[in-house]
Amino acid sequence: MADSVGRGSADLEPAPEAAASARDGSGAKQRLIVVLAVALVVQMLFVFSYVGAFHSPKPHDIALGVVGSPAMPAGVGKRFSLKTTSYSSQAAALRAIDERKIVGALAAAAV
Repeated sequence: MADSVGRGSADLEPAPEAAASARDGSGAKQRLIVVLAVALVVQMLFVFSYVGAFHSPKPHDIALGVVGSPAMPAGVGKRFSLKTTSYSSQAAALRAIDERKIVGALAAAAV
């Protein structure tokens, strides 16, 4: 009988393999938490960088040709933050576009 009592107390301690697998399970959970936390931080950095860069996009100093009255280029340039150049005709503005002096032109029809 003494033999079975001694064995019973030894059976209460977990086997070394079971203890190792329990440690591996908690380590896997910790690694998963760390990986998810790092992914979340990286995503937040992307969101903040895009919000900071693109929250209010506006064109800056774009060369635009304007065909029309002398007051029109100044008004267009102030309103849209563009570098305007006045042209006497549509043909002259198109030639400037072809020569890459301006990126576009606004030709107002005579009223």
